[in-house]
Order: sequence, then C-alpha cells, then structure tokens
Amino acid sequence: MLVLSDVSVSASITGFENPTLPFLEKTICLNSLLVASPSSTRIALAPNNLLSRGIAIGDWLVVNSALTPTCGDVLYAMSYDTFGIVTYEHLQSNANHESEVNIIGVVQQSIHFYRGSPTPPDHDSLRDLDLHRLMVTQEFSTVLAKASGNSMVPHVWDGDLMLIERHLDREQGDVCVLALNGDLVLKRVDMLKRILVSDNPKFTPHIIRPSDRISHEGVVNKVIRLHRLPCSA
Repeated sequence: MLVLSDVSVSASITGFENPTLPFLEKTICLNSLLVASPSSTRIALAPNNLLSRGIAIGDWLVVNSALTPTCGDVLYAMSYDTFGIVTYEHLQSNANHESEVNIIGVVQQSIHFYRGSPTPPDHDSLRDLDLHRLMVTQEFSTVLAKASGNSMVPHVWDGDLMLIERHLDREQGDVCVLALNGDLVLKRVDMLKRILVSDNPKFTPHIIRPSDRISHEGVVNKVIRLHRLPCSA
C-alpha cells in the first residue's frame, strides 16, 4: 500500500517543514481515497485547458456522473458533439447561450502528469479499472504528500496531493522534491544551469551555491487536485 506522509512539501523557498519529521506509519489506497462511487465514475482526458483550476489539456479527469453540479464545480460536458470542461459559474452566467450543453459529470479530481499523460485503458466505469495500480508502479518507494505554497502553479497548488516516486531517475527539467539546507522544497531542476526553478514566474530561481546542502528525495510526476470535497485524505 502507498505510504502517507505527514510532511507538507513547500513549493516556495522559505517556510518549509523539516524533512527529518518522521513519516506516519500509515498506508492508503488511491481507490478508496479518490473514488466514492466506482460505478458512476470514469477517467476522461481533459479536452481543453482550464488553467484557472489547474487543469491542462490531456490531464486525467476523474468524472462522477452521479453528482449534482453546484457552485465551485468543474463540469465535463458535451456541446455540439464536442467535449469540454467548464466551470459551473461560467455555465450559469451563459445559461441563455448554453442550451445545447449536455453535462456528463462533475470533475472530482484532476491528475497532471509532468512526463506526459498516458492514455487510460478502455473502460465504462472505475469498476473496470484499478486506479491505484494505474497511478502507483512501486508501492515501497512511493510516498503521498501534500504541497504547501503556490510557486509551482499552474499544476501544483497549495493543498494538492503529490506522488513522490523515489525510484525514478531524475531527468533534466523534472519537478522534484529536494532537501535544501535541511528543508524540503518542490522545484523544477535544471541540472545544466544548476538552478532550482519555480513554474510561477513571480518566484525567483534559486541558484545552487557550493555551500548549499542538497539531496534528491524523489521525482514528482503525478499531482492530484481535489476539485470536489469532501475527500478522505
């Protein structure tokens, strides 16, 4: 089973949690965490960007057709034979012009893959798929942790869940968890220029100095956004 960490990983360069804090002796299954109703839930690929909600084209969408749309929701819909995602507020404000919109379901979670989204297997619902096995390739070296801060938006927001995969070899440009001078940080690693970069342009890159104590703790390839609460995390 996947290990759940009690450490928040900062997406900034200040105010981290101490990485020496012990992990909780607790395991978790993504199926039970994310999927409350497998028979009414399926995975779809995001057909358009909705970066205001942290969703990019090709991200996995966990869509529940049994939920009633409400304020704050992201909706997976079809209009004139074209799939799309839209906010509930946008749909309400354009109600007179959206008569041809067929709401398929509410987006419970979105999953961003930094190394490119694989195509989900064919399925009718999540009764046919094991979401946990699709997401977690090596249980013993994968940790689920929560992000803190917004320096890695648009794809990692404060409170998002990250799968830290310690077994993956770091590649140029990967988003990684690093222990930097005794603190955990989440940054994109430019090994050629020896800098740690934030995806949010408001944050200044950190130039790695000879005096820095730095170690690689794992690659973050998958980030989970919880669009519809509650969730059992």
